[in-house]
Amino acid sequence: MRKGCFYKKNTLYLIDPKNIEEELPEIFRVDSMKEYRYPKYEYLSLLGIICCAGSCCIDRILLDTILHDNELYNDSVEFLCNRYTFYSD
Repeated sequence: MRKGCFYKKNTLYLIDPKNIEEELPEIFRVDSMKEYRYPKYEYLSLLGIICCAGSCCIDRILLDTILHDNELYNDSVEFLCNRYTFYSD
């Protein structure tokens, strides 16, 4: 499976998954990811990988389409696009 990484905007320092996990709201904790060490981080990363659509960075139009009228939308945009830079490898 492909992996994704979060980098600090402007400095491009790699962010530890533990830090992202602590920052994410509880709404990202879903049952299907409970087996992972950082379930909220893994869920957001999976969403990011899907929204990369084969490229290395987020396709904002795809993200808007997937999360249209969803309660995760604002926080997802904040973490994947605004606060951090997300890349898939």
